[in-house]
Amino acid sequence: MVKHSQYIIINANIEKSWAFLIDLSRSLIFDKFYLRIELPGKYSINKNYTFNVNAKYFFNNYKLKAEVKEVIAPSTFSIQLIDKGVFHNKNFILEPLNNKTKLIYNFNGKFGGGLKNTIISPVIKFSCINEIRYIKKAIESSEFYTNNEKINTVSSYK
Repeated sequence: MVKHSQYIIINANIEKSWAFLIDLSRSLIFDKFYLRIELPGKYSINKNYTFNVNAKYFFNNYKLKAEVKEVIAPSTFSIQLIDKGVFHNKNFILEPLNNKTKLIYNFNGKFGGGLKNTIISPVIKFSCINEIRYIKKAIESSEFYTNNEKINTVSSYK
């Protein structure tokens, strides 16, 4: 079993962080092993919601069936991905810190067996570290949407 856990402080409030995380088309693209995320045109994140992720591990391609296992807005979001002996869980926990957010990221998975798990473990750990850093940067630089309207910004040109 491959396990990794870490946290990072995001310079954005919990609402902005949550809105970004549940937009799967934006939040899951930072996993370097995911080649394609197949989502329906319009979706809502609910428990047992399913979608597909094409991934590549050990030079093998997998069509992972992804399922949302837990959603507690705006604090917890977890998914499980499974295909032919390869599976993993991702758990995101958000905690408010004044006008910042602590993102706790837990990963655990199995990639075919003991030796494969041992070999891939440091690669997965490095990938998780990069993934959470990219998520942090993406949240901090993203625009926040409320009620399907963009927050107005003021700019002056001379």
